[in-house]
Amino acid sequence: SPSSSHPTQTAPAVLRMKFVRANVHATLTGEDRQQGIVNYFSGTPDQWRTKIPTYARIRYSNLYPGIDLVFYGNNRQLEYDLVVSPGANPRDIKLAFRGAEGIRIDGDGNLILKTSQGEVIQQKPKIYQRRANVLVPVSGQYVLTGKNEVGFELGVFDPRAAVIIDPVLRYSTFLGGSGIDEGSGIAADSHERPVVAGQTCSPNFPATDDNKPPTNGACAAFVTKLDFTGSHLIFSTFIAESNSNPGLALDSDDNIYLTATTVPSPTHFPITPGAFQTTPGGAADAYVTKLNSRGTALVYSTFLGGSNFETGFAIAVDHEGNAYVTGNTSSTNFPTTRGAFQPHCNLMSDGRCDSAYVTKLNSTGTRADYSTYLGGHATQLGLGIAVDKDGSAFVTGTTSSSDFPTTSASVQPVFAGGSDAFVVKFSPSGSHLIYSTFLGGADTDGGRSVALDAWGNAYVVGSTSSRDFPVKHAFQPQCSPACAVDGFVTKLSPSGSRIIYSTYLGGTDGAALAGLAFGVAVTREGQAHVTGFTQSEQFPTTQDAFQQVFGGFNDIFVTQFSPAGHLIFSSYLGGKDSDLNPAIALDRHENIYLTGSADFQTTIATSTFPVTPGAFQQHPGGRGDAYAAKIVALCPLTPANRTVTICTPRNRHKVESPVNIEAGTTDSTPVKLMQVYLDGNKIYETSLSAIDVNLAIPEGNHRLTVQALDTAGVFFHRSVFVNVRHR
Repeated sequence: SPSSSHPTQTAPAVLRMKFVRANVHATLTGEDRQQGIVNYFSGTPDQWRTKIPTYARIRYSNLYPGIDLVFYGNNRQLEYDLVVSPGANPRDIKLAFRGAEGIRIDGDGNLILKTSQGEVIQQKPKIYQRRANVLVPVSGQYVLTGKNEVGFELGVFDPRAAVIIDPVLRYSTFLGGSGIDEGSGIAADSHERPVVAGQTCSPNFPATDDNKPPTNGACAAFVTKLDFTGSHLIFSTFIAESNSNPGLALDSDDNIYLTATTVPSPTHFPITPGAFQTTPGGAADAYVTKLNSRGTALVYSTFLGGSNFETGFAIAVDHEGNAYVTGNTSSTNFPTTRGAFQPHCNLMSDGRCDSAYVTKLNSTGTRADYSTYLGGHATQLGLGIAVDKDGSAFVTGTTSSSDFPTTSASVQPVFAGGSDAFVVKFSPSGSHLIYSTFLGGADTDGGRSVALDAWGNAYVVGSTSSRDFPVKHAFQPQCSPACAVDGFVTKLSPSGSRIIYSTYLGGTDGAALAGLAFGVAVTREGQAHVTGFTQSEQFPTTQDAFQQVFGGFNDIFVTQFSPAGHLIFSSYLGGKDSDLNPAIALDRHENIYLTGSADFQTTIATSTFPVTPGAFQQHPGGRGDAYAAKIVALCPLTPANRTVTICTPRNRHKVESPVNIEAGTTDSTPVKLMQVYLDGNKIYETSLSAIDVNLAIPEGNHRLTVQALDTAGVFFHRSVFVNVRHR
C-alpha cells in the first residue's frame, strides 16, 4: 500500500509561564457557553466522551487577592485578561517563565522571550478601565522583577474601578499541533461549513482540555468542522487507532462517513454493536465509521477485512445513506457477498493476493449489500470512488495486471504496459461491470480520484509518466520535457466507450514532478475543478489567479476546466515549503474547499503558506500541519496589463470595520506580492495576486491603496476613499 514520509523533526522549544505565588485553589468557571462541542471515541463505549461543552471564556477567580484571570479566544489569538478589582494591588501579579534562555523588554514595551528556536513576543500590555460603556486607557508597562520574572507597573488610575491588564499571547496553527498532521478529506455541509478529515499525531491537536487526541504517541483520525467564516471551531472528534489518512463523505443530512486503516486492539478502536464486522479480521483492517452531523455519536462503526491486511482509501454515499468503499486487500478471505462480481482474489504468481475491493454497506452499517474483489493476477489499488443517482459505483485506481477485467466496448480494453489507471462502473447490484477500461500508456500511470456530472460522465484524474498517454481535445497534448510525473485529466462518456477530452496537466520547465492530479470535484454542468501538487515554476496559471507565482518546493494547484476541456482558471496555492496531497470539494454555490498537508522543510517560523487575517489558526504548530481553504469567485478583473482592480470597497462608499477588501490584479508578468496601505501606511501583505480579506480600520475618512509587485519588479496600484464607521 502507499506510504508517506516526513522530514525528521527537530526538538521543539518548550516555554512555560507561571503565575508566581498565585492561589493554587483559584475557582475555575466557564463563561458564555458556546454552541460548539467536542467528542472523543476511544476504548469501550463506557470510555467514550461526547457532547463536551465549550466556552468563550474561562475565569480563575481570586488568582491573587481581588484579581481574576480570564482566558478567551479572539479569532487569531488566545488572549488573557487580569482583572484587578477596586482596592486590589496590581503589583501582586508576577509572571515567571521556564524554558526561556533570556528575557528582555524592547523599546516598544514588548516582552521578548529568547528560546532555542527563536524569540517569542508578548506584546506591550493594553491596560484600561471601563467607565459606563467607554474604555479609558491606563498607562503601564512590563517591569523585570527577577531572573526570568516580570510584573506590571501602572500609571495613574481610578482606584474605585476595576483595572484590566490585557497582554496578548500569540498562538495559532493551520490545523494541527506539534506533531505531524495531515488533511485528507474535505466536504461542505448544507450550511456551507467546511468539514475536514485527516490524521493527527499531535497530542495537542485543537481540542478542549477535557478531550485531547491520544498522548501515548499513537495517531488518530480527526474530523473537524469550522464555522461559515472559517474562524471558529464547531467541533473536533477523534477516532483512536486510525493508522492512515481517512477518506471522507457527507450525506444529505450532513452525517459524516470515514474510511481508513486500523491496527486494532480489543480495547481502543470503537466498534458499535450489530455492525457488519465487529471483530478484527487480521493484522490490519479497513474500517468504515459513520458519525452524526454534530460529531457526538457513532451511528455505526465496523471493521472491514480478512485475515491479512486491508486499507480503506475512499468512500462515497448515495441519497439513501448507503456507503461505497474502495481500497486494497491482501487477504484471500476478504468478506465478499454471494452474487458479487468477483467473489475470489486472483492470486499473483507467488500465491499472494494484492487486489482492489469495492464494498457497499447499508445505511445502518449492519449489512454489506455487495462486496467484491476487483483485479487481475498482479497488484491493484482502489483509490477513488463516486456513485451516481442510480446507485452505480465508479471506481478508479492503478493496476499492473494485464488481465485486469475490462469490457470490450471500453475506450482501452487492453493493458498498455508498466502500470495503468483503471476506470470501472459497477451495476447497482454489484454483480457485473457496466464498463471497465484501462487508461494509460507504456510507462507508469495511476488514477487517483473520480467525480461525476449530472449526465453520468466520469472525470478521472491522476498521474502519468507515459509519453503515449491517451489524449483528445487536450489543453496540453504533450507531457512535460522530463515526462517523469505529469498529471492527467480525462472525461469519459456515460457508456465508457468514448473519451470526451483527455489532457496532460503539468509545468513546462522540466521539473521532475511537473504535476500530480490528486482530487477532482465537478459541477452538475460538467466544470471540472482539479487539485494536485507540482514542483514546476511554469505550471499553467491564468491572469485572474489568486497566486500566479510558484511558492517553492511543492505547491498545490487549483485548475478549472470547461465541460469541453478548455482551461478556465488555474492558480498555485502554497509557500516555499512542501504542500502535498490535497483534497477538493464544492458547495452548492460552487465555492471551492481544499485541505491537505503542509510540511515545513525549513522552519515553521518562516512559513510562507498563504493564510488570511481572522482565520481560525494563523501559524503552523509543527513541522507538518493540515490546512483548510475556501476559494470564492473574484469580481471580473480589468483585462489590461499591470492593473489593480478593487472590487470592494467602492470609492467614496461608507463601510463598516472590519472592512472587507476584495481586489485582484492582471498583468502580462505574473504578480508575486500584494500590499494594502491605509493612508500611506502598510497594513497587510501577502504573496497572493488576489485577496478577499477583512481588516480592522479606525473610524473616519481614509485613503485605501492596494499595490501589487510583479516578477519584473514593477509596482502598480489603485486607491479608493472610504468613510469607515464601527457598528
